[in-house]
Amino acid sequence: MNQSSPQSGRHFLLAILAAAIVFAFVAPTLRWPQLTGGNENIIVQTALEIRRGGPWLVPTMLGEPRIKKPPLVAWITALSMRQSTLDQLKNPATREQAYVDLAWQVRWTGLLAGCVTMLATYFLGKAIYDSRLGLVACMVAGTTILFQKYMRQSTSDVHLAMWVTIANAGFACALFREHLWRGMLVGGIATGLAFLCKGPVALLDTVLPAMALVLYWRWQKNAVPLSRDPQELISKAVWIYPLISSAALFAMIALPWFVHVYFTVPDVAGTWTTEVSRQGASGLAPDSIYAYIARIPMNWPWIVMLIVGIVTILRARGARDVYAVGLLVLPLIVLTLIPDRKERYLLPFVAPLALIAARGVMVWIGVPPTDRSARWIGITHWVVLAVVCIGFPIAGAMHPDMLRVDGSPWYPLSMAIWCGVGFCALIGLGALSQRYFKASIVMTTFICVLALQAIAMWAYKDSPGGRSSLKLLAEIIRQTAPDVDVFDYDENVRVDEELAIYLNRTILRIDPATMTSASQTVVYVTCQDRGEADPPAPAGYQFLARVQDRKNYWWAFVRSAASDSVLPMSVPAGSVP
Repeated sequence: MNQSSPQSGRHFLLAILAAAIVFAFVAPTLRWPQLTGGNENIIVQTALEIRRGGPWLVPTMLGEPRIKKPPLVAWITALSMRQSTLDQLKNPATREQAYVDLAWQVRWTGLLAGCVTMLATYFLGKAIYDSRLGLVACMVAGTTILFQKYMRQSTSDVHLAMWVTIANAGFACALFREHLWRGMLVGGIATGLAFLCKGPVALLDTVLPAMALVLYWRWQKNAVPLSRDPQELISKAVWIYPLISSAALFAMIALPWFVHVYFTVPDVAGTWTTEVSRQGASGLAPDSIYAYIARIPMNWPWIVMLIVGIVTILRARGARDVYAVGLLVLPLIVLTLIPDRKERYLLPFVAPLALIAARGVMVWIGVPPTDRSARWIGITHWVVLAVVCIGFPIAGAMHPDMLRVDGSPWYPLSMAIWCGVGFCALIGLGALSQRYFKASIVMTTFICVLALQAIAMWAYKDSPGGRSSLKLLAEIIRQTAPDVDVFDYDENVRVDEELAIYLNRTILRIDPATMTSASQTVVYVTCQDRGEADPPAPAGYQFLARVQDRKNYWWAFVRSAASDSVLPMSVPAGSVP
């Protein structure tokens, strides 16, 4: 499966070009939605508190030590914020534009991490198979819904996916190529950085599949011809020093922060145990055990090729295929045993899924065009691509749930029709080109997905999901008093980080009964879950505003200083700025 160096070099340059195109297509859309993502806002608020003078080593979030997750992503996000933008957040005349600029500054690092993940997928595919399959896997990885939905945010899962993929590419080079030292050192460093993003799950996504492959070699001695004899790789002392060096680099990068926090923060071990097991971590009911299977559509538009790849791997069952599948299946089995099964937890599997789909693409390309099965596979892929690309704009113009905040449809019907016509022409041209250039199926799909994401984000930015309802509450609080102190008090639910971001201040947890001084105006906010009774106003406070945020309501109560005059405001449910 090895290819000549010039051909590999050309494929690498094409992979760089593909990643650059993805960055160029997605980057303009990063400014459009407001800061409404829960996991993203945790990182943003932590980074803001760092830049406002909070500690770097153990950052705070809403005034409390942020010890549930390691701080690497918060550090990166804090460094990406410009001081001029932070200064403009304090000025009412520049505040609106400053928040748009802030969205770009915190998100471009996540997008860059996603594009680096694409390149790491190329190297992973090249190490396991060859550079041509690596190139296809790179393009597949950057055009799944899973990638396009999440790899535009600065979150722990996005950066975890990048470092995990780099680590797996390094370990694959050590296992399947002649780069034992280089692969093990890269794998150890990247696994350590992945550990600093989200903790022990990094080992689950990297070390576990590599160890399983070695055990597979011991059990199946002649699985597939490799650059070295598998028995030489797993039995000789040539492995000892690279392995020790890799583990030492991992420990030097990953462990010092955890050791420091363990000895300086009381009862942190219980917090980490909850975070790893996810038992009661979110306060929500456990997700369905079939949650990850139900998210298979997140691999659109490559579902057909993914199925072809799975069938091919089941038939071949070589060591390379075993490792590609192990990167996906082994961690996924363990994650399924954990009750908290979030969609974003699948991000480290973008690369393994892309490898399997690329395996299917390469098999399909190698089959003669006259083959009936190959013809129907191609037709099915084009139909799946066309249904979503053409149907999505039409749905945005007609579906009752796809509305902007002003109640109008996502798209005017005329625009939806023209988008459908454009996609129809593009897909039709790609299907016709397939007779002479079968790889056109990859290029056409790549272009269609990037165009569709721009069209989708253009409308999403003005939908309730892309607009912050708590930004409205922040403006109401500012009208009460520009520098008013805001606090919340709930034993189970902290105030949403979104409100703290748009207030540009830290919201502390304080019992309103303890606020005895009447020398200044203060605002108390609390969350009302759907179905709960309206929260009563604390003694000495009066109702200020209520704003709906997705399924919940946020209430604000104000206690005025003697010299202030505050008028309560009733905000329509679901209102957004």
